[in-house]
Amino acid sequence: MTVTTRDDAADPQLLSTSFGRVTDVTINADGATDVTVTFSGTGLTVDTPVVNLGTVSGAKTTSVEVTATTGGFHTLNIQVASSNSSPVGASLPLMWAPGSPVVGSGDLTGRNYGNVDLYEFAGTSYEDRQLLSFLDAETAYIGNPAKGRPTCASASETKRTGCVAYHYDDATGVVQIGGAIGKIKGKSVYVEGIGRADDQGAGETFNQRTFTKRVGYPAPGKRYGATWSWRYDNYPDGLSFVKLTLRKNGTFELRTAELGEQAKLKTGTYALTAPGRLRLKGSFGTELHTLAVRAKSNGKADPAKGVWVTFGKGKNVTVVPLKLTA
Repeated sequence: MTVTTRDDAADPQLLSTSFGRVTDVTINADGATDVTVTFSGTGLTVDTPVVNLGTVSGAKTTSVEVTATTGGFHTLNIQVASSNSSPVGASLPLMWAPGSPVVGSGDLTGRNYGNVDLYEFAGTSYEDRQLLSFLDAETAYIGNPAKGRPTCASASETKRTGCVAYHYDDATGVVQIGGAIGKIKGKSVYVEGIGRADDQGAGETFNQRTFTKRVGYPAPGKRYGATWSWRYDNYPDGLSFVKLTLRKNGTFELRTAELGEQAKLKTGTYALTAPGRLRLKGSFGTELHTLAVRAKSNGKADPAKGVWVTFGKGKNVTVVPLKLTA
């Protein structure tokens, strides 16, 4: 008889003190009888602490909901007993709830990422596009800033969007990013709690994603000589096409289209007036966007790998990853 968990015990899992996280446990056995699964853990509440599975021949999975009663790390203990098989057990030792910051002094300054995640809604898969920026030794920004590299006057320990405090334990790789929790894996960041959970397809309580694509915010005065484009038509409305040309002489062309509409062309001059702040000027007036340039794994900018550009203002900002076309 063996026991396995859907969640990896080496990765942290995000909990709430308000509602339960679905946790799956699978028992494999060859005719084990009177099988019971017992869940326990200090600082945790399990909706069904003892599950009776009866006879298990093959694999049988049970799901419970786990809620934290306090912030910080907790261990979920799983014990499986049978009347005719030796007992087995497993644990999830890195279940974390906001309210008690991760202890660590590691520094992730300058690690910036762009990520395209997928979630399912009403039987259709959609893209969830996010930027994640580590601004200094204590502050990160989750989301898509409207006008360049974000700045933060204050940082939240519990929010999962905007300006947040982060704590990185470089000895274990565990990183708390506001109210999200994750782990540094080489050049990437695995995190739970950022973005929209795929509650239909994968049954996630909190979104799980890995940020792998590095980006950087170009310095003021930087100019480019390239064209990048992006197309996506899976949404019922909204932005579906972007083509951006930046020239060394400081002029630009920007074509954008909403789903089902003809593309619109804007031309004029551009300037990077602050880190990642792209200012476009023309007969249409002045627009501000965020320009993040794809980077190699070492963080060095490489425009040939593509760029990320934001559109919108305030809380209604979307970001699109453009690929080099010329």
